Amino acid sequence: MKSILIRALTKTDLPAVSDLIHASFGAALRPFMTYTQHGIGAFLSVHVQYPGSDPGRYLLVAVDEAKQQDVVGFAEFRIIGGNVGFLSYVCITESARGRGIARAFLESFVEDRPELDQLQLDVFQDNAPAVSLYRKLGFTPTSTVAWVSRSMPAPVGAARIRTLPTALANLSTYGFCEMEVMNETSVTRIGLVGQTVLRCFSAQAFDDDALLSSLRRHFPLVETALVILPTEHIAGISSVHQVVKLSDRMKLSL
Repeated sequence: MKSILIRALTKTDLPAVSDLIHASFGAALRPFMTYTQHGIGAFLSVHVQYPGSDPGRYLLVAVDEAKQQDVVGFAEFRIIGGNVGFLSYVCITESARGRGIARAFLESFVEDRPELDQLQLDVFQDNAPAVSLYRKLGFTPTSTVAWVSRSMPAPVGAARIRTLPTALANLSTYGFCEMEVMNETSVTRIGLVGQTVLRCFSAQAFDDDALLSSLRRHFPLVETALVILPTEHIAGISSVHQVVKLSDRMKLSL
């Protein structure tokens, strides 16, 4: 692709990339996604400035060769396990779609890392163009997860949260954070996405009214809890809930 250059993300790209990520997801989905929050540019800037802090994360942009300041695509890859690459995000400007930029991202990442023996990604089932592209490239689905939401219960009590000041600082700066809620016998990891969504990392936490009520006391604007889990686990959820999205994990052997 002669007109497109794939290169590493730089600090000057961050405003354009932040706008591109935000515009790439529908309004109904943005509240649930960390990367569509207000501080994603600040978050990515840390990885640009200190690349050694997270050596398994690779941030790439696609730019027009003639005007290399014009960002037309963004992709984030990670290395998971020993020799497995994972495409976390790929976003293309509307005007540049259909030019093979997603394919160029994948090929560039793989060509620079010959040690990889597999590439994985997640794709929403209702994103027909992306699903079609990945199938043409040889990706095959291996499993499905559901994004499941529920309403938060009324506030009761007050949770004991480890490192709360740090979490609140991250929330203010980036628009999302993680924290640990303590009780007498265990510690539960939870997150906040924006001001209105509580991210649970297990079905048990998602179903725990006492836990969610105690967190609502600290975060009264949080209206919705979200958990991402295998579709076969949905039947085990006892609280009233709804499926927001279905996403397929796909893999390609290299």
